[in-house]
Amino acid sequence: MFKATGVGRVVRTPEVQESKGTKYANITLAVDPPYGKDLKTLFLKTTLFNEAAERIVKAGVKQGSLLQISGDIAVKEYEKNEGGKGQEMQLLNLDWSYIPGSKKAADDSAPTMEDVGDELDMDNEDIQF
Repeated sequence: MFKATGVGRVVRTPEVQESKGTKYANITLAVDPPYGKDLKTLFLKTTLFNEAAERIVKAGVKQGSLLQISGDIAVKEYEKNEGGKGQEMQLLNLDWSYIPGSKKAADDSAPTMEDVGDELDMDNEDIQF
C-alpha cells in the first residue's frame, strides 16, 4: 500500500451513519496544489469507522474545517451513470487532526489562511532542530 498525508478543507460536514452494525463517516477534503500553474484542486475522499467516525463529529469538524489526514491510498472502481467503469482514489484513513493554529472566526465560519497566518509569532532562533 501507498501512504499519503493530505491537508485541506472539509467539503461537507461529516455525519455518523451506520451500515450492517458498523458506524462510519465519509469525508471529502479539498486539497489545493502546493505550487504550479493550471493545477486543479484534488478532492480526496476518505471514510472513518466506528470510534474515529464518532470522534470527528464530536470534535465539531464541519464544512470548511482545516484538517490533516493520513492513511493508505486505495483505488475504488465504480459504474459510471453513462455506462462503463471509472476509478477514484480514496484514502483509507488511519489518523486525522486539526491544523495547529486554526481558529474560528467571530461569525462561527471556518478559519481562512489570513486568520491563521498571524498566529505564529516566532523567530528562527525559536525553531529547534
